[in-house]
Amino acid sequence: MTTGQRRRADAERSIAAILDGAVAVLAERPDASMAEIAAAAGVSRQTVYAHYESRAALLSAVAARTLERTLQAIDAAAPAAGPPAEALERLIDAWWTTVEPHAR
Repeated sequence: MTTGQRRRADAERSIAAILDGAVAVLAERPDASMAEIAAAAGVSRQTVYAHYESRAALLSAVAARTLERTLQAIDAAAPAAGPPAEALERLIDAWWTTVEPHAR
């Protein structure tokens, strides 16, 4: 493995931790600071800013990730398969699973 690949994997882990931390903290305190989000992610504030130039950019990334995960869950629910009532139940479950962490 080259150093560039290692950094890329490290960056991906940092990004995932930052987004997970942001979701957790913002669910409790929507006005949480970047420092609070960094602490929840287990990274430094500088690491957060290395990946997201502003709080708005971080919030956009959280929203984009949530949308991506929601669309994946909807696809996995196979809404065109089976009886409509069962398909609707699968869709509701998929939606709630992905949206619930952001419900606050």
